[in-house]
Amino acid sequence: MLTVITGPPCAGKTTYVADHRDPGDLVIDLDAIAHALGYPSTHVEWNDQHPALAAARTVRQVILDQALRASAATWLIEAKPHPTSRRIYQRHGARIVDLDPGRAVCHQRAEAAGRSAGTRQQIDRWYGVASTNAPALDLFG
Repeated sequence: MLTVITGPPCAGKTTYVADHRDPGDLVIDLDAIAHALGYPSTHVEWNDQHPALAAARTVRQVILDQALRASAATWLIEAKPHPTSRRIYQRHGARIVDLDPGRAVCHQRAEAAGRSAGTRQQIDRWYGVASTNAPALDLFG
C-alpha cells in the first residue's frame, strides 16, 4: 500500500510519516535521500544544482517504481505531486494525505527551525503567493 503525504515545506510531512508508519515500512523522502548522498543539509533547496540532489531525484524514482511493483507498505513524501503523478498513485490504490496547516504556521515553523529564506519563499510559492525578494523556485524539479 502506497501512502503519499503532501503539503508545503514545514507542514509536518516527515513528522506525520514518523508518527504513523509501522516498523519495516519503506519511506521515500527526497530530503533524506539527498542528504545520504552528500547534500549538505537535511532539507533540500528546490532550486539547488547540487549533484546529490539530481542523483536523489533519480534514486527516488527507482525506489518508487520498485515499491509499486512489489506492493510494499510505502510512504512517499512529495510536496506537490503533479496531477499526472496523483492519477498514477491513485491507479495503484494509493492513499493521499494532504497536510495543510496554513501559510502562517508553515512560516512560523520555518523560522523556529532556522530554515533558509529559500524555504520561506517555497512556502509562499506552494500557497500561490509571489515572493517579493526572490525568483520563483520549481517544486517539480
